[in-house]
Amino acid sequence: MAYEINTMELEAALGGPDSGKVVSEIVDALIEDGQAGSSEEALGLVSEHINLASKAKITIYTGDGCQQCIATIRSFDEAGIIYRKVNIIQDMAAWYRLRNAGMRALPVVQFDDEILWSGFRPDMIEKLMHSESRRLVAYQAPASIPKTSIAHNF
Repeated sequence: MAYEINTMELEAALGGPDSGKVVSEIVDALIEDGQAGSSEEALGLVSEHINLASKAKITIYTGDGCQQCIATIRSFDEAGIIYRKVNIIQDMAAWYRLRNAGMRALPVVQFDDEILWSGFRPDMIEKLMHSESRRLVAYQAPASIPKTSIAHNF
């Protein structure tokens, strides 16, 4: 089974106190799994994921300990859809925007400036995954990158 960079690892790598250690572990795992021949190549894969995440058109607003958020993120990760994740506990401006828009349940999934849905909606995720306009909704990770999403807090 191919090693996949997961969302939590990347979040830790981007801003956690152990970011250097986490990046090193990701690099080692990519090399050990044969997906990268060198540290530079593995770092390039991580960098490419971060670049794709910055272009994501989908934003998932989450909160701490939110099981529906975890389920939604897992579904997007499994589909290889790139998204941005914003924790409204850490971003009060996002919390106020969602509240003023009438949102009371997490997660909230947004495309550009349009809120698509709130809560864990497997039906909507499935519809999004099979939509003919899927390419307009989100960037997908290229085949050269492990099939996973890379998200981080903005």
